[in-house]
Amino acid sequence: MAVAGKLDLARVAALKEETRRDLGKAQVRFRAVGTYEGGTGTRVEMGPLWQAGGRVDDHGPFTITTDSPRPLLGGGTGPNPLELVLAAVASSVAAGYALHAAAMGIALDSIEATVMGDLDLRGMFGTAEGIRPGFQNMRCYVTVATGAGDDHLKELQSRVERSSALLDIIRNPVTLLISTRRA
Repeated sequence: MAVAGKLDLARVAALKEETRRDLGKAQVRFRAVGTYEGGTGTRVEMGPLWQAGGRVDDHGPFTITTDSPRPLLGGGTGPNPLELVLAAVASSVAAGYALHAAAMGIALDSIEATVMGDLDLRGMFGTAEGIRPGFQNMRCYVTVATGAGDDHLKELQSRVERSSALLDIIRNPVTLLISTRRA
């Protein structure tokens, strides 16, 4: 089945119009709660989400366990948080390609987004000056099966890059407030 056949474009258009008319519907809050489980492992529960000031109970909960690979002090029982960032980019980009291709009338038979990030552990351990603790760079390679021309694919990529909330979070600083409280 072609990618466009997997999307409900009427539903996409309805949500787009709804958020244009009703600011409350445009405001969404997501949540994740991480509970430390030992070693480098954490159980994370995501959901529900809130929209228009109310809880949306038919989303979640979803639970994953994160851990680090054995060579990086973990037990290797799950993806590490950095891999979840890569997974988030890959899934956001792939879904973005599907949505925008369908809206542009571009037939795609398949989409694969491969994301890689390079990390220098000296930044995390504070053993070298000037090295950040996070990824030094990330790369995303998107492979699509399509008969569309290069100009259409360039426009498709541009639309995905301009509209992705996740790419925006990664490329632009976001205020993150961390507070600590007693149990």
